[in-house]
Amino acid sequence: MPTSSGESQFFSEFLDDFFAESEEHLALARRILLSLEEAPDEPGLAQIDELFRAFHSLKGLAGMVGVGEIELLSHELEALLRALRMGDADLSDEMLGALIGGVRLLEQCLVARKTGAAAPPVEATIRALADMTEGSRSAPTTPTAPGGAEPAKIAAALAQGMRVWRIVFTPSASLAERGVHVNSIRERLLALGELLRAAPQVSPGGMLTFDFVLASAAPERAFDGWAADGLAVAPYTQPAAPSAPAASPAPPASPAPPIPAGTVVRVDLERLDDLMRMVGDLVIANARLEEQIAQAAPLLPSADARALYDLVGAFQRQTRSLRAGVMRTRLVPIGESFGRIQFMARDLARDLGRQLAVVIQGEHTEIDKFLVDWLMDPLMHLVRNALSHGLEPTQERVSLGKPSAGRLTLRAAADGEHVVVTVADDGRGIDIGRVAARARAHGLLAEGEELAPDHILDILCAPGFSTRDQADRVSGRGVGMDVVANAVHELRGALALETVAGQGTTFTLRLPLTLAIMDALLVAVADQCFAIPLSAIGEIISLEPGQITPLERNELITHRGAPLPLVRIAQRFQIAGALHHGYACVVGEGGGAAALVFDRALGKREIVVRPLNDPLVAQPYLAGATELGDGRVVLLLDVAALLRPASAARES
Repeated sequence: MPTSSGESQFFSEFLDDFFAESEEHLALARRILLSLEEAPDEPGLAQIDELFRAFHSLKGLAGMVGVGEIELLSHELEALLRALRMGDADLSDEMLGALIGGVRLLEQCLVARKTGAAAPPVEATIRALADMTEGSRSAPTTPTAPGGAEPAKIAAALAQGMRVWRIVFTPSASLAERGVHVNSIRERLLALGELLRAAPQVSPGGMLTFDFVLASAAPERAFDGWAADGLAVAPYTQPAAPSAPAASPAPPASPAPPIPAGTVVRVDLERLDDLMRMVGDLVIANARLEEQIAQAAPLLPSADARALYDLVGAFQRQTRSLRAGVMRTRLVPIGESFGRIQFMARDLARDLGRQLAVVIQGEHTEIDKFLVDWLMDPLMHLVRNALSHGLEPTQERVSLGKPSAGRLTLRAAADGEHVVVTVADDGRGIDIGRVAARARAHGLLAEGEELAPDHILDILCAPGFSTRDQADRVSGRGVGMDVVANAVHELRGALALETVAGQGTTFTLRLPLTLAIMDALLVAVADQCFAIPLSAIGEIISLEPGQITPLERNELITHRGAPLPLVRIAQRFQIAGALHHGYACVVGEGGGAAALVFDRALGKREIVVRPLNDPLVAQPYLAGATELGDGRVVLLLDVAALLRPASAARES
């Protein structure tokens, strides 16, 4: 364990790397298992080998940081795959299910360790895996003991003409400050050959060290100067009296290809957040500079004023380029999230005894890493609901003339400054009559009132609403759509629903690519100024006298041959003195479109969005605030909240 603040920081950073690398190995394992499940009769040796290496690496990483439950579980999964590699067993449905269950449990262990929660029990799974591997084993095996590299691997390496080295790394705060830590050491070793063992050790003085065994064809001079980096290198000597039982036969040795030096640098998301905040400060400084030049320009000779304008223009272009570059570093493909959801969906379908075909489209679409993490829970809710409520049991599908396997589609596509994510099933669709009956029972719909199609989503997303009398394991009582709606709302996105009886249901999430900096339209309402996200605006129109038609407590205009409701910003914020006939920007799409009414447009600006964390300031129709170049604070409107019919109804 770390004994000083420097070592504690080093260990904390190492844990972060452990979590990141473990997730990468689990993602690889999920992909391989899904491909094996699709073609279980034709498991490729390369796939088994790759899966074996993923668990082997995970075991080594867990051993380094002392996460025993992950180390033990990975070891048993590795042992099961070794049996497959050696031809001692064939891949059966039971074995595939055990591997999938093991990965799910590893994910839970990793999340528990990351959040500081209690680790889930793994003993039963380990025992089941061990029984499956050897049939007679009744107790969990222990991973390779520190100090004992696998003799067969060492022998194979020596037979190939390589030399085997033992390297002991002693970390320290001063080394960590120079970027020399266990991960960089491991990458350095991997660049020289095959790493046969990596394990943490505690020295007699209580220091944490890392013990590596490396097989390499590199000459001895390759290690020159390594002592300065806390490394002690010596030829490996086999322990004199190994106490461990004889190792199982190693798989046929294959020459280890040299691993090229990596070109990817893993960066903590908080550091990217800091970088984005710095860019935000630069954007504000740019706006202030522009404001100051606009005030000073009339007092300067025209040539000097023009030179200043050219200078600020170049500054703006460079700031935009910097912003785009920083944003690119935050973007990750959404395919990784889709893979996790696909894995979960297959697991749930197995539990339900249903056949499921998962279709993934647009997995290379890139989205902000922060949004991806936030998006996981809403997407998992939607998929669980699709499996529990949407897709029919296999026999029912066959009797209806549908394919026996239900189809679940996960789709992502970029749309300007937004990404559109779709979760669709080809199930029975939403029973509107049943939803209406439940809504009346919950007091969400008046007796005799019909449930309009545009109102279904609001009912489903009402807190506590469910069409289920009893909970099930997959989706509980169906409660959770309010969680989905709130998550999408917090991400300044929009949620839409389309359902057709007997054909299925589609949920569409429209989300901004990033939340930090955006282009906005500044508008005035009486003496107040607001910012509207430019990406939400379809067009700006002028409101002429006689164009507005009152309808009950609402107002409509005819726009492009269709009625368009008006949403007055002044009414939402109870601002007196606003114009009745000013301007409006068309926002939203299809039946959810509306016109936001304001007095006049002040211009387009690049703004830095600051959250409104103070509950005394936060308001349902606001998405944040921004600072202008002259120091004024302007509120950013939440367009989706302004248009929400339920909110509008409550407001009226």
